[in-house]
Amino acid sequence: MKEEFAMQINNILKLYDVGYFLEPTSGTVTKGANEAVKHMLSEDYSEILPTDVMTKMRSAIKMYYRFDSSMEYKKQAIVTLAAILENQRNKLKDILNENFETNKNDHDKLIFDIVNEYEVRHNKPIEKTNYNHEIWYDWMMQYYTSVIIAYYRLILLKK
Repeated sequence: MKEEFAMQINNILKLYDVGYFLEPTSGTVTKGANEAVKHMLSEDYSEILPTDVMTKMRSAIKMYYRFDSSMEYKKQAIVTLAAILENQRNKLKDILNENFETNKNDHDKLIFDIVNEYEVRHNKPIEKTNYNHEIWYDWMMQYYTSVIIAYYRLILLKK
């Protein structure tokens, strides 16, 4: 019933402004979500992600894609996702090194320099601030979500 209602409402919502999307299970209304984002919002990762990670990721996704989300909320959502990876940093280095035969510090630098050097996490004077936050925050959000999912999928492969 929820899915049917959401489908009918979504047919109307997509016509407004940049388009809106009602996520059927949580009831979250998002603004301007593309198909990949809609899939990410609707996907059930409970078989892949630990419960606490799933809860944090869902919270970050809702915070970021909510129709009235400010740039500060979007930034906090990205910080939440980076913190999930930070808690697994050493294991993440090891599993990526195993799978890609690349120095694990190279992966670590790629993953964490984004939030550490572009005024997302630390806000140091030497960080880069002159970039289009709207565009790059969208990319960061999708990137960190994808890295989290890939990390936990790689763990499942090892079992």
